[in-house]
Amino acid sequence: KLQFLYFIGGRACVCACEFIPEMYYPPLTETERLQQLLVVAGTNAISIPCIWKLMKFGCYFEMWIGISTGFVSVMYHSAEAMRQPLLGMNDGQWHRLDNVFAIMSFVSLILWLMDNNPRTDEFLRWMFMAIVTWGQEKGPWDLTYTITPIILVCLLLILKYVFQRRLPDYLKNATDRKTFLKATFFLSIAIYFFVKGLDDRRDYLRIHHGLWHFFAGISFFVFFDLPVSSKLTSIRAPAEHQKQEYASQDLKSFFGCATGKRDSLSI
Repeated sequence: KLQFLYFIGGRACVCACEFIPEMYYPPLTETERLQQLLVVAGTNAISIPCIWKLMKFGCYFEMWIGISTGFVSVMYHSAEAMRQPLLGMNDGQWHRLDNVFAIMSFVSLILWLMDNNPRTDEFLRWMFMAIVTWGQEKGPWDLTYTITPIILVCLLLILKYVFQRRLPDYLKNATDRKTFLKATFFLSIAIYFFVKGLDDRRDYLRIHHGLWHFFAGISFFVFFDLPVSSKLTSIRAPAEHQKQEYASQDLKSFFGCATGKRDSLSI
């Protein structure tokens, strides 16, 4: 514990506070800082192929979330490694933005897997953007505010198909099911390294966190290979057939309550 002596209204007061070394990095040499910077910033490059794919699909919301996630992550980890502000923001401020876009990347992925109609996606995207932004302003270092939005959107994914009493289309086809399992496998590895990287003192060069970036990037690239009818006619179709007119549908169809035959744009 550290003790501080200060004066209030002419009275001497002693303030004791506890110093928690686990909250801070060990002293790093200039070489170690450079290594940390190269690892955490360089591994974000793995997101470029996925961003390029989304741009070709015309999925611009997902594309810009990906671009923002990669850019902000580089800025956050660079400010963290160099111990100085970048573009007028310190590492704590970049950390908030990094969390917002990282969480929204997962929200965007789950919404993709939900195969919603565009109107429902628009509603859920901005709802989760508001929830995530508020949570990260309130507690950017509290894992509760990081994982809760992801759990919520995963529950929506499960509830949708439970209420509709069916499997997602991409789990009915053997090829697509294999793609889904492959992406899930890479995501599992990514999550393992994310958890390992939470111990800053042991992972002070951020090797585990860099591997989290790497395997998460591969996982997202594979996940977005799944053909989702509401986003585009078919990922495997020629480009000239990928354009489509979206139908305007009510949010009540989310739980399969809409009457009539389900078409390719139905939620």
